Amino acid sequence: MTQLWRGGMWLSVLGLLLLTRGASAQIILPVGTPSVAGVALDSEGMIRAREVEGQPNLALLRARVKLAEEAPKAEALTYVSLPRLLAQVRELSKAAKPIPQDLRCMGGLTQLRYVFVFPEQKDLVLAGYAEEIDATTAVEPVGKASGRPVLQLEDLIVALRTIDQPNGKSFFGCSIDTVPDALKKSDEVAAKYGNAPKAELLKRMADAIGPQKVSVINTAADTRLAFVMVAADFKLKRFTMGLETSPVVAIGNAVDNSRSAACRFWFAPSYEPLLVTAAGDAYAIRGARLQLKSGAQSFDERGATDKAKAFAKKFTENIPALAATNPLFADLQNIADMALLAALIRADKLDQKVGLDMDWAISSYDVTKVVVPRTTETQVNVTGGSVASGGVALSMMPLVGETAREKASDGTLAALKQRPTEGWILKASLESPKK
Repeated sequence: MTQLWRGGMWLSVLGLLLLTRGASAQIILPVGTPSVAGVALDSEGMIRAREVEGQPNLALLRARVKLAEEAPKAEALTYVSLPRLLAQVRELSKAAKPIPQDLRCMGGLTQLRYVFVFPEQKDLVLAGYAEEIDATTAVEPVGKASGRPVLQLEDLIVALRTIDQPNGKSFFGCSIDTVPDALKKSDEVAAKYGNAPKAELLKRMADAIGPQKVSVINTAADTRLAFVMVAADFKLKRFTMGLETSPVVAIGNAVDNSRSAACRFWFAPSYEPLLVTAAGDAYAIRGARLQLKSGAQSFDERGATDKAKAFAKKFTENIPALAATNPLFADLQNIADMALLAALIRADKLDQKVGLDMDWAISSYDVTKVVVPRTTETQVNVTGGSVASGGVALSMMPLVGETAREKASDGTLAALKQRPTEGWILKASLESPKK
């Protein structure tokens, strides 16, 4: 992020357009087809902010927010057997047959709510609320009712691979960083073209600064998981700068009119303590999944301005509404859920408890390759203050430790632990517990 004072205003410079590495990676989107949630992938593999025609359907967006609030109270749970799911995927893969959408998308689950362990039956069951799948956008299938992205099996596999790395137990994420001499180049352009029309000034400044670096940290950089993290970070930048606003909840922007200060924003996980039965065979996953943090340096909360702190707090308080109306934020919530599940499987040895051999999926499953973001083409905006860039930092192992758990005491969680009797996915007519 670069800021400089010219003509009574701060010029805020922020990379928003993602370039990609060569053609060896498989693009899972049709070339030139609009991509996800206001972000488009063009024929050169560049991610751009996509212009959306017309005004947003506010009634539909508000309905989605309401649906997100009411689903845990009104919908029946869907149960997914992870061993049966993986067995079907393995059988199809060995036969060189395509994996159906319902297997890839874990039966249309839109969020992970419960994990149930059945040692005697050798089953590990995931439960949540599911919808019919709309796969119009290949990289981000969504539920037809809510428009919320569905969980992805490949994200879980990548999360397990990430957790298994020596450095995978610390954190993984992404970052978009300003080039070292951006300020110098900005000064030179502003001095020469400070009186030029705004459009010309911004274009010359972006051209002079050139690409910025995108880093994918501690995980494979050619997966959908990495793509979603970077794309969600891309979307976050536009919110911090006021280039995009939420149509259903006022969160403002992070522009500080009172001072010049570099500040970064990043997503971090946010969960309530795991609710666990005394037998350790049922878990409830609770919380907003994400929060926004800010600081003067990457992933360090020290030095944040008061305006940055206030924006991060407001954004965090409204994560449910923002996720309901912005699929990329909801998709990042799902990434966090899959990472939490991977950490829980490792911490409690859930695969060993049910005799589930996941070695094939972790070592041999051919995860779909996605174009790898490497640099960003700088986009600039003239604002009345200073604002910064950020990233994603997901540290999951502390969230499944003994100090991050709470004993379930009212019997509700145990009552929900019902073993499906047919197939690998069933809907149960059980009343869901209140949030």
